[in-house]
Order: sequence, then structure tokens, then C-alpha cells
Amino acid sequence: GGCMGYAKKGSVPSLVGGVGLGAAYGVSAWLCDENPSAGYTVGLAASVVMAIVGAMRYKKSKKVMPAGMLLIMGLFAGVCNLFNIV
Repeated sequence: GGCMGYAKKGSVPSLVGGVGLGAAYGVSAWLCDENPSAGYTVGLAASVVMAIVGAMRYKKSKKVMPAGMLLIMGLFAGVCNLFNIV
């Protein structure tokens, strides 16, 4: 998503956010093998950031794509990670 935002509109924040969240989820997946609790916690943190950014963008644009989907995916991933922590 961040790469598309950068390619279409030249949005550097989208590129940085997409790469940053992708890296966070990558670290989360790697940690899940080594220390599952830490891995799911990192995944939860990344999901919360994604949901907050999605909510802010949706509030501003009122568009389901991509802002609403970012919010929905962040909430879904956050719930999944939370249930794995507990």
C-alpha cells in the first residue's frame, strides 16, 4: 500500500509508513518463532498503529479504500494478536 501511495501521488509518508509497518510485522513473525509473547506484542503494537492511522485517514477522507481498509485490517490483526498474547 505504501509503495502504491508513493507511486501514484509521490507520498513519502505512505512509503515510510508501509515499509515501517511491513518491517514491524516481519520482526513480529520472526519473534514468534523465538519468543511468541514478544512477537505477538510487537504485532499488536503495529496493528494499533495501523488502526489509528486508518481511523485518522478515514475521518478525514470518508473513503473506504484505502483508509477504511487500513482501519479494518488494523483492528482485525490487533484482535488476532491480542488473543494470542492472552
